[in-house]
Amino acid sequence: MSKKTIHNIKTTGFKVPEDYFTNLEDITLTEIKLRTQFKTAGFKTPKHYFNTIEERVFSTVLEKPQVKIISISRKKQLLYAASIAAVVTILVNVFVFNTNSNWETLDYETVENYMIEEDFSTYEIASLLTIDDLNEVSFTNYQLNEILIETYLLNHLDIDDLITENP
Repeated sequence: MSKKTIHNIKTTGFKVPEDYFTNLEDITLTEIKLRTQFKTAGFKTPKHYFNTIEERVFSTVLEKPQVKIISISRKKQLLYAASIAAVVTILVNVFVFNTNSNWETLDYETVENYMIEEDFSTYEIASLLTIDDLNEVSFTNYQLNEILIETYLLNHLDIDDLITENP
């Protein structure tokens, strides 16, 4: 607070509870009456408590707690059970979920759909082929099945794709 405003303060800032002075006599008389009736607090400590507390504290602190002993044979049983479970899991994964995937079992439509979905460019496809794959002899000697070509064209081409408009 600045020195200029100290002389302007009209109140002390302290307040007395309501009905304090009217009830003060009753409060002090009941307090005196309680003190005369009950001279002790009602709490007692055992005899020689403070003389022997140091010994009791050190005896409990310095005592080593009993260590829980776990049998080794129980650990071995757990190890055997875990190793058997691991072997069974591996055998199930090897024999049940064994899928022999190779290029012969791959469907042409699956490869075609994959290439369409992944949006490969012609340069990326060409980079996968070797010069031996692009040999002219392999293209000219390849016999196409007419039924397969017709089925492919019927399933994959629209009539609108075949019609061209002449200007």
